[in-house]
Order: sequence, then C-alpha cells, then structure tokens
Amino acid sequence: MASFTNSPSANGFLFLASKCDILYDAIVAALCCCSGLVKKLCWAKGQPHPLAEAIFIDAFTQRVHASETLTRLMDFCNVTGLEYSESVYQIALSYHIQWGVSHPDVAAHVAADPIALFPNLPLGIMSRVYSSILARYLRSEGVLNEVNALSLAWSFAEKLEDYNRRTSKLLPDYRSQAINNAFAEFLSSFVHFNEEKAWQLAAVCGNAWKTEARRIGLL
Repeated sequence: MASFTNSPSANGFLFLASKCDILYDAIVAALCCCSGLVKKLCWAKGQPHPLAEAIFIDAFTQRVHASETLTRLMDFCNVTGLEYSESVYQIALSYHIQWGVSHPDVAAHVAADPIALFPNLPLGIMSRVYSSILARYLRSEGVLNEVNALSLAWSFAEKLEDYNRRTSKLLPDYRSQAINNAFAEFLSSFVHFNEEKAWQLAAVCGNAWKTEARRIGLL
C-alpha cells in the first residue's frame, strides 16, 4: 500500500474512486492506515446532523445570504466543480505540507477531488458544505456544542469577511484563496494540526462534498 501512495497513478485513481462511495472510503481508510494512523472514519460520512451542527449550519448559511459581501465571495455558480477543485487542491496541499502530512498530495486529493462531481457551485452548495465541514470537525474535536454554535458560526463569517478584505483582488483565484485560507486559519485557531488531525480533516472534507452530491442527485 505504501507503494500505491507514491504511485503517479494514485491521484487519478482517487478521482475515479470519488465517484464510488465504497471504493473511495476503502482507499481513504487504507491511506490513513499506511500513514500510521488508526481511526474511525464512519463519523465523517453523511449522517444526520446533531443539534449543535444544525445550529451552526443554519446560522452560517443565514448570515451568508444576508451579507452582500459574503454572497459575492461564495457564489461560484459560474465556476465548474473541476475548476474549483483544482484551486482547493493547491491550497490544501500547502496546508498539508505545513502540517507535516507524509503524503500531502494524496491528502489534498482526498479533500478536493469530490468537488469535481459538481457542474457548478452556487451559493447554497458552498455555504452548506463549508459550514457542514466546520461543524462536524469542530464537534469531533470537542469544540462545538449547542451553547457556542451560533457565536462560532458568526465568527467564521467574520473571518471570511476579513480574508475577503485582506486577499489581493489581483490573484486570479482570489475568492478561493480568501475562502480556503479563512477556513484553514479558523480551524487552526481551535485545533493544533498534526498528521492524524490533518488526515481526519481531509476525510471530513471529501465526505461532505460527496454527501452534498448525493443530496442533489449527482451520485
């Protein structure tokens, strides 16, 4: 299995596997094991949201739709999923290298490849998926609960607005840079990332996009 993670064909195989739930999950689990990580991934899959997650998701999506700035930032209805997945991959790769992941390219593909399933990414999909990822991951880390869910959702919205102001509009993918850097930095303010936590986040990200794809009939 270690040779698979170093294989040039591994990344393309992951993209094809993202279209098949069982195969994709098996590969992710195997990659985690070959990286010396033993953990349960079932909680990362699309299951009913506990109350704290539901509060976070609802509060964040409402805040986005009420904000002209966030609406402009997060509406990718004119961008294909493949285009956006390529941008997310590059950003995820840089963070996985920073967090010391032994196979950062594979982890980045696990997180980003399922985005290519979408023909485009309108505001509803973007706000729902990003808030779902954050809510699930922060709850798994013992950060999110029913008491602080609302304030954390608003804090993430404020972080996005801050990164929207700080990111150079001259960058061709400045909106993706603003969103995903804000996302990573927001998480890093609560979680000290190491290889295990980074792999766990990659799995949550990939499964959140696949859950949304199933919800709208793409899988």
